[in-house]
Amino acid sequence: MMTSTVVGAGPPLAIGSAFARQYKNSKAITVVIFGDGAAAEGSVHEAMNLAGVWKLPVLFVCENNCWVGAQRPEEHCATPNIFLRAKGYNMPGQSVDGHTPRQVARSPELKPKIIEMLKKNLFLSNMISHSIVKV
Repeated sequence: MMTSTVVGAGPPLAIGSAFARQYKNSKAITVVIFGDGAAAEGSVHEAMNLAGVWKLPVLFVCENNCWVGAQRPEEHCATPNIFLRAKGYNMPGQSVDGHTPRQVARSPELKPKIIEMLKKNLFLSNMISHSIVKV
């Protein structure tokens, strides 16, 4: 477990962890949680690209509260669906309703998808108008 006070620094750190797990043939995965503001940082895109190229065991979770500092989404993001960015890195992406995390974890339609996607790379995102993801 690690953290950083720098916006967008978590995903590159997670890539190092995921690479170490892959190198050691571990079955564990790395989970990195970041906000929609960090999703616009170059370091996050670089991390996602490297995860896609190296097929690293990492789960990217974007907590999207629709505000970056004092900016509304339309002022900082070209698409309201941040999870669609995953396609550019050859990863599956999905928006989930996370108002009730236990419900997400127990969802009969979502749980199998997450388990399958964890075998690959995955990018989860959400919108506050739909939910807040907490994994």
